[in-house]
Amino acid sequence: MESLLITNGKIVNSDSVNFMASDLFIENGIICEVGANAKNLATAQTQIIDARNMYLFPGGVDVHTHLDLPIKDFTASDSFESGTLAALHGGTTTLIDFANQTKGETAISAFEHWMKLAKNNCHIDYAFHVSLTQIDSSTEEEIIHLMKEGVTSFKTFMAYDNMRLTLEEFSTLFALSAKLGFLITLHAEVGETINENIKQLIKGQMSGPQFHHLSRPIAAEVTAIEKAINLSHKYQVPCYIVHLSSQEGLAKIAAAKKLGIPLLAETCPQYLLLDNSHYSKQTFDEAAKYILSPPLRSPADCVGLWQGLEEGTISTVATDHCPFWLKDKRRGINNFTQIPNGIPGVENRMELLFSEGVIKRNMPLSRFVQLTSSNPAKIFGLYPKKGLIARGADADLVIFDPEKKHTITYKNLHSLCDYSPYEGVNVTGKCHTIVAQGQLAVVQGQCRIQKGRGRYLPRTAGVFAI
Repeated sequence: MESLLITNGKIVNSDSVNFMASDLFIENGIICEVGANAKNLATAQTQIIDARNMYLFPGGVDVHTHLDLPIKDFTASDSFESGTLAALHGGTTTLIDFANQTKGETAISAFEHWMKLAKNNCHIDYAFHVSLTQIDSSTEEEIIHLMKEGVTSFKTFMAYDNMRLTLEEFSTLFALSAKLGFLITLHAEVGETINENIKQLIKGQMSGPQFHHLSRPIAAEVTAIEKAINLSHKYQVPCYIVHLSSQEGLAKIAAAKKLGIPLLAETCPQYLLLDNSHYSKQTFDEAAKYILSPPLRSPADCVGLWQGLEEGTISTVATDHCPFWLKDKRRGINNFTQIPNGIPGVENRMELLFSEGVIKRNMPLSRFVQLTSSNPAKIFGLYPKKGLIARGADADLVIFDPEKKHTITYKNLHSLCDYSPYEGVNVTGKCHTIVAQGQLAVVQGQCRIQKGRGRYLPRTAGVFAI
């Protein structure tokens, strides 16, 4: 039996107040003991790690990634192999990706296809949301089948002609959510507004990447959120807004929550740390690096979203890791609508939030754990096996050095993407050792495990009062 003893680490959970040095005993991938008795369980074969002066965080849970994703003629630069390796190096030990249904395809077929892509290729544990692009007479039966397979969340779109649902389809789906108990997640942008803006911009010969963010205004996000609020209120079911980008959208969600409407919100490091000045870069490449949807907003929106984290309106920080090589971005050099949307970031989420949140903005350590691990685990039905350091939980841990300073550069990252949107950013705090399934997975930057160790995680219904 494999065992590991971690000594003298400061354990941080979502409800922690004091961070006294403590010990932790792990056996066969499970946390068996926390506290003074942990050392008594060790044997001569037990590996011992001294975590003195370091924090012990639950392994990160990133609930928004796009690996092996095809868009038009492109495929995301990270596969399940490379993307999960990058996630692991950044302290994320569980991710939830998307099984994307195409028009005319069954949701079950989509799930089976993406399961095959991930099987035997992941370094960390994984699960799937299923993205629904059509609602018809077979949808209820398919959702029931998928829920038995452990899929308890379904993504929807109000944007993209080949993906968005009609209002009638949304109503049907929200009614099914009330009946069956699954969670609806939403890409909140109104496609009709975006299409009209693109038409006018291209007509006016405004086709460079600097015009991308003008095609997808905050109003498109706010209107979509308002529609989600109305649906959640009517059917009394939660809706989880992915990649929230604006303070106006945040205000709508905060007001709805005060009225008891069960809305949940996620944001991403890019919307906290980057702004739309990047679209005014001198070269096409430098601007195209930041083409994503929703687009980057104003510095004021960044400030507003930090307040949303502090006040609790935003429940999670995910990455929307959706990387494309620069050569693929250049396909849109004459028309920004042809640039594949998305940026990398799965490896930097935890260190960025620690450095910018905990160090610079005095975010409580317990709040850091809530946003990066425990809340996503709770909302998406993985808690308490994930997102918690306690007896009986999975032994997924990050031994984190809070004083280690370094500068982000894509050349030191494990994503296959050939740039980082955070290039040159100085951060304080870095993962020292990462434990996954009870094994020393990464030690001081060196990976010790192979692909294929990641397990598919069937999920239960989540906890939405967060």
